Amino acid sequence: MQTDLHDFLAHMARTIAMTLVPVAFIAFVTMPASLHHHIGVPAKLHQIAPERVT
Repeated sequence: MQTDLHDFLAHMARTIAMTLVPVAFIAFVTMPASLHHHIGVPAKLHQIAPERVT
């Protein structure tokens, strides 16, 4: 019974890892593209013209 349990848990761990690895990779690769800068690098502040107050 213990070998069956060990085999089952090993199979589940491989399945979970193979599911999470692509998700984490895609999130890590696409995050800089959506933020327009790399993670850890401060974002450039966009200066806009001051609004006219009358």
